[in-house]
Amino acid sequence: MSRYWRPEGRILDQNVRSARPRADRDERITLILLGIGALALAVRVLYVLVQTRAQLFDAPFVAADSVLYLELGANIGAGEGMRTDEGPTAFVGPVYPLLIAVLLRAGLDPLGIGLFQALIGAAAAVLVALVARELAIAAGYDTRAQPVVMWVAGIGTALYPHMVLWTGYVLTETLFLCLAAGCVYATLQAARKASLPAAVAAGALGSFASLTRSAFLACAILILGWLIWSASGRRYALAVLFFVALAFPMALWAARNAADLGRPIFTATQGGASLYQGNARGGTGGSRGYSDSLDAPPLELPPGLNEVERDDFYMRHAIDDIRADPAGTIARWPSKLWNMWRPAYEGASLRNGVVTLATYAPLVAFGGAGMVLLAMRSRGASLPAILVIAWAATHMVIVGLIRYRVPGELFLLMAFPFGVEAAWRSASSVLVLRRTARARR
Repeated sequence: MSRYWRPEGRILDQNVRSARPRADRDERITLILLGIGALALAVRVLYVLVQTRAQLFDAPFVAADSVLYLELGANIGAGEGMRTDEGPTAFVGPVYPLLIAVLLRAGLDPLGIGLFQALIGAAAAVLVALVARELAIAAGYDTRAQPVVMWVAGIGTALYPHMVLWTGYVLTETLFLCLAAGCVYATLQAARKASLPAAVAAGALGSFASLTRSAFLACAILILGWLIWSASGRRYALAVLFFVALAFPMALWAARNAADLGRPIFTATQGGASLYQGNARGGTGGSRGYSDSLDAPPLELPPGLNEVERDDFYMRHAIDDIRADPAGTIARWPSKLWNMWRPAYEGASLRNGVVTLATYAPLVAFGGAGMVLLAMRSRGASLPAILVIAWAATHMVIVGLIRYRVPGELFLLMAFPFGVEAAWRSASSVLVLRRTARARR
């Protein structure tokens, strides 16, 4: 057994097996997960129905990008594949359009899609609770603390406004968060138990997440390295299986793109535009929580370029601008980081500000503290810190805006209960010291 993992019931809770039979413990965990899932589902269904009927927010669930996903889903369902009116496309990854295709074939409209995504969001909350339990085991927390951290992480995810917000949108966020959470949970299971099937599941989920939001590929590569660094046994076998499961779906997608687009695109043809948007010479890299035409000088595309050629055009200009002004490129990193992690969009309403102050600020404070504490206690519990840093750094290099930070908030929610626990313990210690001092008087 690796010294970086503290097996449940051996270090901080020697008598747990005699105090609580495993069957009772498993039943309690099941009830916790059911409660978290039911709460998350109820909140999301209510939100989707109320927003659809009453339009409390001026943001219809069929946004600009939603039109593309609905078109792709309809074409896939009709047997025409991933294509638009212009022909075959890899502008977005295939996973979310495939889901939309299935839901459209089942007869669901955007409201039905939103309600189905409520189920996916509820599954994500359950997975975050399971991740919190794995982190507690890895960091050597008492077995009695595990249900508590599960409740805090799960309920936090179930109720966190920025997670609930995206549920009804015909956009990738809800599915992606569930896939990313599943990848993290399977990875932790693989590392602790030296489980080869869990490593395969983790790699496959990482691949599907990367084929939903391509920026996750950087996280998946770091997860692979973390697995070698901290697994309890068979680490190289686990890493090989993770890599094969990660690479295989992407290789199939690349083969399709080589056949239909003339280039083995492994993720999507948005990389060039994103890199240019964040690194254009004379641009801001993003501002106001957005990144739009105000933040990057527009490029005039030569006529007749196809999708791959357009991506190459943006990529070449981005690289040229970086090479021409490396100091300016680096100087934009802090502003891009702030643009992504700023509390609210510029000009946000008072309501938005209040909700942010009440939820986002505690998440950053306690989640940040929790991920540091976990990383200090055990390599096996360091994954949330690695993922938050990787996600922030990736978007600091390309382009960062508030919408893109949601996965970072997911990783913070995994560590959130440990920051809360540390704060509670510190406050309790202070109270005990004060009472002791008063008693001595």
